[in-house]
Amino acid sequence: MIDRKTFLKLTGAAAATGIAAPAWTQSPPLIQRFRVATLNTPDMKAAADWYVKWFDYKVRETGTIAPALASSWTTPQMAGKPFVLLSSDGSPDVYLRIVQGDKAPAFNPRSTYGWGSLEFIVDDLDAQFKKMKAGGVNIFRDPASLGGIFASIHAMQLMGPMDITHNMTVEKGDREKSNLPVAKSQVDRMFLVGVNGPDMKAISDFYVNTFRMTKGPDYDYPIPVLAEVLGKPKDYLFKLTLVRSAQKGNTLELHDLPPPGGPRPTVAGQLPPGVGLVSLGVKNLDEIKTSYLSAPAAQAGLAYKGKRSAVLKGAAGELIELIEEV
Repeated sequence: MIDRKTFLKLTGAAAATGIAAPAWTQSPPLIQRFRVATLNTPDMKAAADWYVKWFDYKVRETGTIAPALASSWTTPQMAGKPFVLLSSDGSPDVYLRIVQGDKAPAFNPRSTYGWGSLEFIVDDLDAQFKKMKAGGVNIFRDPASLGGIFASIHAMQLMGPMDITHNMTVEKGDREKSNLPVAKSQVDRMFLVGVNGPDMKAISDFYVNTFRMTKGPDYDYPIPVLAEVLGKPKDYLFKLTLVRSAQKGNTLELHDLPPPGGPRPTVAGQLPPGVGLVSLGVKNLDEIKTSYLSAPAAQAGLAYKGKRSAVLKGAAGELIELIEEV
């Protein structure tokens, strides 16, 4: 949502993840990494084709949502809906799942609660920019260095399917020392996902208290484009913070979204449109002291491989799926 260069100047972050690796004084985060971002769209084929064309993602699995899985999401009307599972060659087990849902009322992902922007690590940002620019992709922030001590980090922003903001980021310096994950293909895995909600502090408290995620500082910053959407003055200050999981670069960017921002309109019994569900890897569901929407259960399919999963709601109403990885 925010211009990455502006945000990092404000935060003094060490990379796009924004949080330097801590000297642990407590047990590490229970969340290991991102596993799946599920996009609910009325045009699954168009969305999947977009990622195949522009990201060179590969189709790993197709099928329909099993009733047991839809039940675990507490979205019974998703049962039987077709889906396609995509991933990069660099990180083949970190997926985008595109689901064919019914058309929801018009909404803006930037000004509604829940899962928002997606950020991807890339190998050659300049080449990616040239390819997408020549193809007419809506790029609203051209590649640029973050400047200063972060000059080796470059990023651009573009509009993806369903008007979801996509950030693409590269480390042009020492990739092993960077806080960013290392790209293993031209466009590799997502490593940062945004969450929008009415109370940024409540959202960050939820992730820290529930999953022991590592929290960065809180910041106030102007976002003129978002201010215009919400009818705020151009210099209106929005609140933001970051929380990090156990594995390098896997970070949530939490945004405070004031009125008239509000809940995302959703078809009854289905996932919210846009990024409707994000799946996070954990070692053991039994370690996490929380209330699940349904009992943990083993799930079939490539994203699960028979492992248990469970779903809960975050403080902004976002659906969070946890998948065991051991």
